[in-house]
Amino acid sequence: MSLVIFHILVKVFLGSFEYSKDLPFHLCNLLTFILPLAIYLKKKWLNGVLYFWILVGTFQALLTPDLKEGFPHFVYFRFWTVHAGLVIIVLFALARLDWKVEKQHIIYAVLFANVFLALSIVVNYYSGGNYFYSLKKPDAATLLDYLGDWPWYLLNGQFVMLILFCIYYIPMFIMEERRKVNKVN
Repeated sequence: MSLVIFHILVKVFLGSFEYSKDLPFHLCNLLTFILPLAIYLKKKWLNGVLYFWILVGTFQALLTPDLKEGFPHFVYFRFWTVHAGLVIIVLFALARLDWKVEKQHIIYAVLFANVFLALSIVVNYYSGGNYFYSLKKPDAATLLDYLGDWPWYLLNGQFVMLILFCIYYIPMFIMEERRKVNKVN
């Protein structure tokens, strides 16, 4: 969260802040604000949503980064720290904070992703941006390139998202089944 805020403050101070690019409305930047709140609130449904969003979405961003700035630029380090940090925190929360992810959290994650998609379209309309890549695909090569042109990649992405969420639920299902077996024994 502090890297995202610092980046915004530097851009404002330098007079280079652009609403179309620098709002903390790319999903991963927004998650840096939501994740600490989720850890504090300890709401199972929110933990489940973040599990899917971060491990599926953020991990995809790590595999196919949309970076224009290279090493050793500040944006390069911010990108890798934010994205890798989110994944590490979720894995830590699963291991040490006893986060439980349940099947119905898949539905919540899909529903809230669509709410965020709709909200991003409104933000993009007023800011002239492309947050959540809801108006066009990123310039970098990503998995979205295989899902068709706009608006088809948004629709096809729904199916891919649901499939990936289900795949990422499998380890949680296995862990829960093992817990049940251990309780019986």
